[in-house]
Amino acid sequence: VAAEVGAGLVVNSDTHRPEDILTPQWAAHVARCAGIPEDQLEQVLLTRPLALMARARENAAQAGLA
Repeated sequence: VAAEVGAGLVVNSDTHRPEDILTPQWAAHVARCAGIPEDQLEQVLLTRPLALMARARENAAQAGLA
């Protein structure tokens, strides 16, 4: 449904401890099990998360927090 309405998806572990961080292999497994097509894995696992982090850094800098 999310893809049908154009939502950009990411895989997020919502971790609170270092040992809970997803490995790249496990994150890909989670994405596949969620129905993400193979040709979209790089977007979901790398491209979009990096873009979100860049935007968060920019927002923090503009707010004087970085």
